[in-house]
Amino acid sequence: MVAVFFHDECLSYRAPPGVFDSLPSPYLGLQIEQPEGPERILNTRAVLQNSDLAGELEWFQPGAATDAQLLMFHTREYLDRLIEGEKEAHYFTNSTYMVEGGMSVIRLSAGCALEAAQYVISGRGPVAYAVSRPPGHHAQPGEADGYCFINGLGLIAHEALNNGYRRIAVIDWDVHHGNGTQAGFYERDDVLTISLHMNHGSWGPTHLQTGDVDESR
Repeated sequence: MVAVFFHDECLSYRAPPGVFDSLPSPYLGLQIEQPEGPERILNTRAVLQNSDLAGELEWFQPGAATDAQLLMFHTREYLDRLIEGEKEAHYFTNSTYMVEGGMSVIRLSAGCALEAAQYVISGRGPVAYAVSRPPGHHAQPGEADGYCFINGLGLIAHEALNNGYRRIAVIDWDVHHGNGTQAGFYERDDVLTISLHMNHGSWGPTHLQTGDVDESR
């Protein structure tokens, strides 16, 4: 069985419509205008529930991540900015929109990642999958970016290290560079981050990293 961690509240977070240049897909039940919206997760859940793998999945509802858990990867100053920033809906950065009261959903998204990791670390099963949003791989320790506020991959890596794992490998496969995860572990030797992405370079002050080979170490 594969454990799947999902919370319905992750569907309630919605940023304003954005530009998403893409031809309609014949495979999806919902065509979307905004690349990071609840429709993305609804389609992911539908594929899992309607596929031949449905009988091999066990679904779990996670709880919200605590401050202490978020601080495994993120700075206190940044977390305080997020908590203050959720008081009013606004663009937290040019590409990252905070809805009013959004931290409750952001914490649940992080909880999905953490509880999936804990499921495997504790030996309950060999494979777990977190179906969550807002996403996280652009979130750096002290900066939001690219729809991302909390870096779930970063939390998972720290959770594993805190439970006796000596080396962690993060393989990030996305059209965009996983700059947040890279930034969080760039100076460490116990976490290897690998990002497979298009050659888009840096896209501004919240995404200084390029993902080019000259950043390898």
